[in-house]
Amino acid sequence: MEHPLSLYKLVLFDLDGSIRFCKAHHGPCHAGPGEWQLYDDVPAVLAQYDWGKIAWGVASNQAGVALGYLTAGVALQEAYKTIQAAFGGQVPSRGRIRICMHAPTDGCACRKPAPGMLWQQQAYWECTLDETLFVGDSLEDAQAADRAGCAFIQAYEFFGRPKPVWATWTQAERDVAYREVAETGGRLE
Repeated sequence: MEHPLSLYKLVLFDLDGSIRFCKAHHGPCHAGPGEWQLYDDVPAVLAQYDWGKIAWGVASNQAGVALGYLTAGVALQEAYKTIQAAFGGQVPSRGRIRICMHAPTDGCACRKPAPGMLWQQQAYWECTLDETLFVGDSLEDAQAADRAGCAFIQAYEFFGRPKPVWATWTQAERDVAYREVAETGGRLE
């Protein structure tokens, strides 16, 4: 699928559920190294674009740090390994990884659905809101993009994956699911 990335100076990616998935489940977040796996389609899709002209960034919630599942160092190292694999081993220099290491209940300004990480990336790359695209997989990602004032695309659309079941639901069905997600602190996948 062709994307008009020429419209953007900055493309931000969520990690979990968008670029990588967890091979093991240890509660509300991932527990450690070796448990993430890159989606097979990511390197081929990213190779289609000129990352010398477009800055890339990561904006990812990693509550496992605050909850004691992994250290900040491991979270950052695993994020970098994911990005390195996503770009076929050669990470473009115009990129930056930002992760929120706060617990879901901390109320910080950076944890999605708050727009803090997206604004930090936009400020760092000196991009306007309309020059930024955020690729994510969750309601939190879509809300963060909306609150940051930038464009959003679902990861399944960006990477040309089959449409997930939830994407076929009516608005009423989505509203019920979103309420359940908000009440339980879970994710809609």
